[in-house]
Amino acid sequence: MFGIVAVVGAYYIQWAALHATASHGIDALRHMPLDIFVVGLPVGALVTNVMIIDDIRDRHFDAVKGWRTFSVRFGLSGGRMEYLALTVLAYVLPLAFWLWLGFGAWIFLPLLTLPLAYRIARAVCTLEQTRDLLLMSPMASYLSLIYSALLAVAVAMPGR
Repeated sequence: MFGIVAVVGAYYIQWAALHATASHGIDALRHMPLDIFVVGLPVGALVTNVMIIDDIRDRHFDAVKGWRTFSVRFGLSGGRMEYLALTVLAYVLPLAFWLWLGFGAWIFLPLLTLPLAYRIARAVCTLEQTRDLLLMSPMASYLSLIYSALLAVAVAMPGR
């Protein structure tokens, strides 16, 4: 939702503005390039990580409320594994885009955010207290913003 729908939606709005006489709706979605759908995956992974940090941080409170978040169901280690899996996905996908979708070397630009991603992941995997994890959500939001901006620049660069 946070990656694919946002990216495809933004593309569609811009496409529709440029093609006023063309058909819209589902027919237009069928004619969009596949790249538009997959480029949103790493963005969605990093944005979802913001909520995962919140779930990890609030797991005890959520359990008392009866909420069955991933971190409540599978515990602290489960929440951490979910976080790490989505982080790895976000940083492996540029390689896949380069190998299989024909993007140029610019597609590796988002990898410049790896030091920040590592810092956040290390905190998520070592800290347990709510107060200690409180700053990780805004940091993860900042990471997703920078990553997304660099990805947008990379996709817009020539070389495909």
